[in-house]
Amino acid sequence: PASAALPSVVLPLTPVRGGLAASYVVDGEPFVGVVDTGSPFLLVDGTCGEVSRGRWGCYPRLARPGPQGSLNDASIEGFGGQETLVEWRRGRVELGGSSTLKLEPAVFGVVRSLQRRGGEAAIYLGLIKHRQPIIRPTFLEQCDARALRVDLRYPDARTLEVSTRRDFVSPDADAVPLVDLRRLGAPVEPYAGVVRSVVVNGETVRLKRPAVAVIDTGTTGLTISDSLLGDGFGGTDELPLPGAAIRHVDVELETESGASVRALG
Repeated sequence: PASAALPSVVLPLTPVRGGLAASYVVDGEPFVGVVDTGSPFLLVDGTCGEVSRGRWGCYPRLARPGPQGSLNDASIEGFGGQETLVEWRRGRVELGGSSTLKLEPAVFGVVRSLQRRGGEAAIYLGLIKHRQPIIRPTFLEQCDARALRVDLRYPDARTLEVSTRRDFVSPDADAVPLVDLRRLGAPVEPYAGVVRSVVVNGETVRLKRPAVAVIDTGTTGLTISDSLLGDGFGGTDELPLPGAAIRHVDVELETESGASVRALG
């Protein structure tokens, strides 16, 4: 899509029911979405009140037709605790205030209905960039983002920065390399790092297989896969504890030099 791209755009983040949300404008209408490093698409609320009484904005059902409108395409998408019917459209997307990143035409999704499976319903600003060819274009792919930074250091000034021209990690930094899970069949490339160690209730878990941790800003807790926790959540030989007995978890990731960095705890 054609874009007027600044070197970077910084969006303030506001708390919303345990998550952090950013504001953006689509086809001239204001919207709010949870910043989500666990999903790939920019979504807007088209239920107009079904989700949290319209706190996320309202994309009208009778939107403009034509090449900048409906793609005559809809799908069922799963996001955390909800299953959504998404209508896919093209239009104009703007992020930022005086320093605005503009995309036109941009592909985005309009949530027309949803069914909760537990958890809190929300609208998401997806921040996964890379995908398999069969997946629809991601938001960061369309704006040609080079790097992103979620800055949580200051509770009263938390921000999301999207850069189109520079990296945020210096070449000499001992960073955590990302693992591309598309090689294992994942439809997109989440932000996953190799797990160096897992400590549960003060005891180190003896992992028998390689493990990865996905950094997901769209969720508020720690999720453990069934393969490690057990299908009935009754524990495995690697983690011989039922889920209800887990009180504290520390996760360390492996850096480029082979050192460890505490990522969760």
